[in-house]
Amino acid sequence: MLLAPMTYQPLTDSDVFELFRTVTEFTELPVIVYDNPGTTHFTFTLDLYARIAALSGIASIKIPGVPSDPAAARERVAQIRAVIPKHVTIGVSGDAFAAAGLNAGCDAWYSVIGGTLPGPALAVARAAQQSGVAEALAISAGWTRCGASSPSSGEVCVWLRRLPSNWDWPLDIVCLYPSRASTTPNGQR
Repeated sequence: MLLAPMTYQPLTDSDVFELFRTVTEFTELPVIVYDNPGTTHFTFTLDLYARIAALSGIASIKIPGVPSDPAAARERVAQIRAVIPKHVTIGVSGDAFAAAGLNAGCDAWYSVIGGTLPGPALAVARAAQQSGVAEALAISAGWTRCGASSPSSGEVCVWLRRLPSNWDWPLDIVCLYPSRASTTPNGQR
């Protein structure tokens, strides 16, 4: 169960901890902590990660995208890993951060685009698994939002460039809501 702390009122760390404690007490489903400050307006601390991850039933923490600097990304993942139990995985969120997160040590990538475009998503994951850092970053570097005024606009639009030469589906641009898409760098819409 993917669970984000959502409310109309600002939440405290205690409020969020009690949410996860209550849910894990009453479900047998594995619970994934969804850390999405852009949507929830709540920021998890390392201490709160540690407290929540210690609850029975917590399986994973879905973190926001990692820093673009590889050393900073590794450090961020290491900071989280240091405070959570070994059985709790760390998954990166945000398709554009997939390669950076996996290369930084995340155990999983929670993807939106993977369900729509499994080929390139699988290429990123396989490259990261096989230490193809440059290839994984090159593929996911071509994923971006088109015309989205903010990360919470809900628009799903992506363009893909520099696909691996062994990828057998010819695709330059994919835009799932073309009427709202902005122009891509090569002038196409």
